[in-house]
Amino acid sequence: MPDTTRQQVPPAWVTETMGPVSEAHRIRWGFTNESWLVTTRRRRKLVVTRMADSAAAHEVVQRGPAIHAALAAIGISTPVALAESSAPERAIVVSPFVSGQPGVERIGDAQGAAGLGRLVGRAWLALGRVETAGLDLDDLWARPNDLAAAARSWLVAAGWAVERPVGRQVSRRLQELPRLLAGRPPGFIHGDLVPANVLVDDEELSALLDLETVRLGERLLDAAWFRWIVRYHHPDVERAAWRGFASASGVDDTDPIVGPLLEILPAVRILEVLGQSTVGSEARQRWLDQLRACAAPSADRPAG
Repeated sequence: MPDTTRQQVPPAWVTETMGPVSEAHRIRWGFTNESWLVTTRRRRKLVVTRMADSAAAHEVVQRGPAIHAALAAIGISTPVALAESSAPERAIVVSPFVSGQPGVERIGDAQGAAGLGRLVGRAWLALGRVETAGLDLDDLWARPNDLAAAARSWLVAAGWAVERPVGRQVSRRLQELPRLLAGRPPGFIHGDLVPANVLVDDEELSALLDLETVRLGERLLDAAWFRWIVRYHHPDVERAAWRGFASASGVDDTDPIVGPLLEILPAVRILEVLGQSTVGSEARQRWLDQLRACAAPSADRPAG
């Protein structure tokens, strides 16, 4: 939750969008977008987000209501963008404030991490029931050969920034991608199912946040991304978080198909991010660091 102990001065883009506000507090979630919790003069609490990509802002505003309805149908709440208040041409999205504790604040120890893992695992199962017809979702991740070709092109585009041993390791894994994905039915993917995008209230899921990366494809991406982000940012509790997720979701990382996919899919997602023209130089270095860590053999990673 934002620090509400003292008033903060919002940046000009917030007040230009919202007009005068009685309170404002920066919400320090993630590092790609910038979000502020504001209280309007009419005492309405709203979240104002400046996204890194204006095209993504347009997508959130345009597709948000349909995705919100599809998730509501399976019992998952999401804050839907307020089209009348948003300014997607300036990459700004406004949505209602949803109360709840960010999942990232619940993984300070193994017990909290396991509990969060179980909650996210149940959410992952529920997302498998989303009716995707009519949502106009990008389906690149549902086409194994095209996805592998795209990933190779993203790796080539990264060029000199990727050390040769890292590139070779990732390339070897990409060769296996079409075989591993062959015949697997696609489904709804959140795309960024990580602790920072989960709100928890009384041990239950309050809401899922940040839906700009939803797509159609291999659903294990969400499971793999959750495990990877916890492993990278919170290695001390990664095993506990993953045990909780696996126990609630039924995902078996010893399966000869599932196990390799859980390892390779985060690398593909990182390459996809690196392939976006909107990624700044500082963020690019962070994603390159993740790619290096992701490409390392499992035995070389710190144990959680």
